Amino acid sequence: LGPLFTRKERILINLLSSILGVINIGHWNIAKMTNVEDKEIYRILVAGRPDFERCDNTVKTSKYSILSFLPVAVVEQFRRIANMYFLISGFIMAIGAYTTLYDTAVNHWTTLGPLAIIISVSLAQEGGADIGRHRSDAATNNYGCVVLRRADELDAEKGKREVGILNGEDVTVNQKKSYFKNEVSAVSKSNNGHNCKIAFEAIKRKDIRQGHIVLIRNKEMVPADTILLASSSDNGTAYVETSSIDGETNLKLRITPHLPKDVLNVLHRSSTRDFDVSEEKVLRETLIDATKRICRQTALGFPDATSAIENSKDGIGSPMEAQFSSFLQRSKSAVKLASSGAGYDAVRKSLAPRSSITHRTEDGAPVKYATGLRTEAPNASVNTFGGVCFLPPIREGGKSVEIPLGVDNLLLRGAILRNTEWAIGIAIFTGNDTKLVKNSVKTPSKFSKLDQLMNKTVLAVLALMFIMIALISTAANATKKRILTNCGMLG
Repeated sequence: LGPLFTRKERILINLLSSILGVINIGHWNIAKMTNVEDKEIYRILVAGRPDFERCDNTVKTSKYSILSFLPVAVVEQFRRIANMYFLISGFIMAIGAYTTLYDTAVNHWTTLGPLAIIISVSLAQEGGADIGRHRSDAATNNYGCVVLRRADELDAEKGKREVGILNGEDVTVNQKKSYFKNEVSAVSKSNNGHNCKIAFEAIKRKDIRQGHIVLIRNKEMVPADTILLASSSDNGTAYVETSSIDGETNLKLRITPHLPKDVLNVLHRSSTRDFDVSEEKVLRETLIDATKRICRQTALGFPDATSAIENSKDGIGSPMEAQFSSFLQRSKSAVKLASSGAGYDAVRKSLAPRSSITHRTEDGAPVKYATGLRTEAPNASVNTFGGVCFLPPIREGGKSVEIPLGVDNLLLRGAILRNTEWAIGIAIFTGNDTKLVKNSVKTPSKFSKLDQLMNKTVLAVLALMFIMIALISTAANATKKRILTNCGMLG
């Protein structure tokens, strides 16, 4: 970078790199924004765009693998001091039997043989129990689930459609219609080339990723921590049973995020129909209508769309943080250009500040935005949740619509959907990131209170034997000296 920057610029860059980990802007730590810290503060997702860099939805409760079973299980057996005592005793007997160091009066197999039988039986029991856990994991992880996918992508990957949903047929979506009303956009009245088909893909539960749009049917387990987007019930509500999570058998009501009233006022004023914002309306969607709406506002309909978070009033956080994040991004781009041999003018241009919100592409077409989510980092609290849903702007050039998210919008993995024909949501936490797994503990080793008592008893016996041997050997040595002294006097 030396030839590309002035001396003052080089000093500024070095100073900035030396203080990145310690400066705080408000309550945000710059180290977090530059990935210096491992601790995750929040999580960013785009609805309908699976994140394959994060963990999949596999859950593991088994304790051993084929390679680790023997070494780990055998070591577990020798946590019992009695087994260790008899192993050492047998080894000492074997040395006397196979060497000339000393003689042994007892055959070593009388000790090692019964010990080997006892440990073998214990290993068989431990292995059988772990095989059962492996089978349970396989049944759980390979259970059939349904996600929404673009039909062209599904056909390209030769995926399988769920025939139980709409008889395996796809849903055709007119992308020229707005996601918040059923009128065709004024940009073009033609639907040619602006239709996409959404299929219901049958996949295994373990293959669900964060960002997937998941379809859950009545009496099915929620496969991942999911934000509810639509359901067959009134106003997009759903009932779940969480007895497997918190032991409560009463059904809990979950609701979909709703547009703020100020946004509804704008929509109502721009509509040709008369609305009463204060009037409580009961709305119910069909599965096809819900699929079309979700497609138009997520990356399902616009795979290359920009996250609506980037079009929000403050970007990823406070204005100062957004500016600093933009500066860091431009700095990274400048370093890449410089390392690739780009000229001085190109590097300086990449460092120039620019607007964080662009509503037009380079060819002049409107920028497409897809729903984005900013949620809390994975944690074990099942009764709290916080996040923000950023919907695309309701008019061209406007800001994204921000909707706060709470625990009432969250379907936890392990909950059962009840009294609701179907529900659609976006998977935000999968596998080891889910709250259910965060609250689970590793499979403990079988070590009962009787084993603990036996260990204490064996230690007491060994201590008593050591004391007795010390006393007897001391008395024998004194007796030997006395006898030898008497023999010397007689001689």
